[in-house]
Amino acid sequence: MYKKIAIKFNNIGFSIITAVCAILPLIFLPSSIGGLGAVKGFLLYAGVFLALSFWLISQFIEGSFKVPKSSAFLALFVWVVLSLISALTSTNVSIALWGKSFVFDSFVTNLVLSLFIFMVTTFSKDQKKLVKLFLTTFIGSATTVLLQAILFLTKGTGFVSK
Repeated sequence: MYKKIAIKFNNIGFSIITAVCAILPLIFLPSSIGGLGAVKGFLLYAGVFLALSFWLISQFIEGSFKVPKSSAFLALFVWVVLSLISALTSTNVSIALWGKSFVFDSFVTNLVLSLFIFMVTTFSKDQKKLVKLFLTTFIGSATTVLLQAILFLTKGTGFVSK
């Protein structure tokens, strides 16, 4: 009985990460083209937080905590720790920790992106899920390029912000 519940929570977490992968190209567009940075950051943060929460609940229900062992994850952990140390020793600690709008050099964004990478690699152990994540990201990228082409043709908006 508990196994079915754990699988259900794991599948919900995977669905959320898949949705984040689909909108990932839109999230990384410049603010002048892609819209408000805070909204894009909120979507990324909320998606990663929800997926991580469902995955953790699934792990607790199963009674085991499976974390992939790799030197790449160690490097990712070191990157997050160094980012935290850098933020704490910054002259403006609150902006270095939390950022302003959606910036890539804040500690929180580094932490969320690291958790996103962790979640993607955790879910992509299964070949079927890996292909689904790849295709979803590819379709999201193709859609973003198509939308950018439409904006360029109708409004003359360039692909790169000025």
